[in-house]
Amino acid sequence: MNEVVLVFGDSIVMGLWDERGGWPERLWHGRSRIVYNLGVDGETSEDVKSRFYQEAKTRGANKNSVIVFAVGINDSSQMDGAHRVGSAKYVRNIEELIDLAREHFTQKILWVGLTPIDQSKSVPFILEKAISFFSADQHEYDSALETTCRSKGVDYVSLRDVKIRDHLSEDGVHPLSSGHAMIAERVLQALTEFG
Repeated sequence: MNEVVLVFGDSIVMGLWDERGGWPERLWHGRSRIVYNLGVDGETSEDVKSRFYQEAKTRGANKNSVIVFAVGINDSSQMDGAHRVGSAKYVRNIEELIDLAREHFTQKILWVGLTPIDQSKSVPFILEKAISFFSADQHEYDSALETTCRSKGVDYVSLRDVKIRDHLSEDGVHPLSSGHAMIAERVLQALTEFG
């Protein structure tokens, strides 16, 4: 039976700047698994939470599926001097997404940490001048994510030590294809632990 992996996230998951369509596309890796790339440009944890249940159900998610979340970089971004999603609300959204996944679908849940950014290129963001991405905010939200995953007993995949800075696009936020390959390698390692 094919393993089904559903990856929910933002434009990094979607694969902006990547000719292969994002790191989730590399999770096939010659295995008998079906991977649904459910990344949507610009989304926050609030957006993912609003569509998660219906999209997972539509794709037949069940107790044998693996659900991967990779969202938070947009939450941590600032618009008009305020975070798009406050850190406390981000933590609540993480908890609610984990609870929804466990209650309705599977115990096999992975949460991918926030991708490091290059602040010298992301303030302001070249694709949307009203938004800025700051390294301190990225780190704060990533740390909150890790802490929340630990408290909820969910696997957290850190990208902090992935040397991705030289593999980012000109916007300082989105990885190039080489960066997506690095993320995929880290996520594949974590997936093997599910068997």
